[in-house]
Amino acid sequence: MKALRDKPLHVRVVRGFLLAIFLALAAFLTPTPYHVQAPGHPSDVEKMIKIESATYPSQGKFLLPTVVSEPATILYCIYSFFDPEAVLTRESDDRPKAQTPDSSDQQMALSQYLSSVVALEALGYDILGRLRGIRVLDLTQDSPNREILQRGDLILALKGQRLEDFKQFSDIVGKSKPGQTLSGEILRNEKTQEVQLEVYQPQDRPLIGVVMRAEYIPDFPFRINFQSGSTLGASGGLVFALQIYDLLTPEDLTKGRIIAATGTLDGNGGVGPIDGINFKLKGAQRAGAEVILIPQDNLKDVDWSPQGVKVIPVSSFNDALHALQK
Repeated sequence: MKALRDKPLHVRVVRGFLLAIFLALAAFLTPTPYHVQAPGHPSDVEKMIKIESATYPSQGKFLLPTVVSEPATILYCIYSFFDPEAVLTRESDDRPKAQTPDSSDQQMALSQYLSSVVALEALGYDILGRLRGIRVLDLTQDSPNREILQRGDLILALKGQRLEDFKQFSDIVGKSKPGQTLSGEILRNEKTQEVQLEVYQPQDRPLIGVVMRAEYIPDFPFRINFQSGSTLGASGGLVFALQIYDLLTPEDLTKGRIIAATGTLDGNGGVGPIDGINFKLKGAQRAGAEVILIPQDNLKDVDWSPQGVKVIPVSSFNDALHALQK
């Protein structure tokens, strides 16, 4: 101890400073079995979308609420005790696995695509383009092709012919004889492969025993570009569609209001549930939102009511439109 005290003051100060840096780095980098979640800063959606067509200005704006979710280091754990909006959750085996950046990117890309389709169709555009293929939704119990086809397969060609419309597919199968084998090409897991499909006739016409739907590649009248930056996931589908619709019509959906919206969107305009609804409500209120649209299926999860904000649950894009047009 005497030797340490005999050290010059500046040496002790430097050592103390270095020790403080080391402890700070340890607190910042040392992982814990926790995650910290908090309301994120909502994004201005109009700044994320560029449409290569004439657009109309709005007096208000649409916001995309977000959630901050990070693995908690010691420093984050300490921070969470001082932030009333941050929640510390312990990792467990039954906790949902975090999405990878790749999967989140794919979900974001899909939500952008579906929002464009839904908004343009709501505006009256006919965007049905060429046939992409016949999607296999399921196989019948008596199908002779249960060991050949899988749910999700996309049938691209049949009997050596590239499929161009559903009638062509129906005619090829309908003119075949029971027991006949049809050569086909399918897309599975982004890879094409050749298959041999058997025709059978359980009742009055030949079939291949699949529940299916025709999928088309939309023919957009103009380009819609997204610049989502670091925002990931599928929860922006609803608000993207609302923003596109608002930009392309003289009617101002916002009516000068700040409107936040969250929810996934399917190809038929249905709005699905999202994670972190209470964090998103808090973040939207903090950003000045006057109206917040949330999925109807998330209403049961809401345990916090933002004062002075109108929260509207919706089940579809049309529900959201009607709510804002009132």
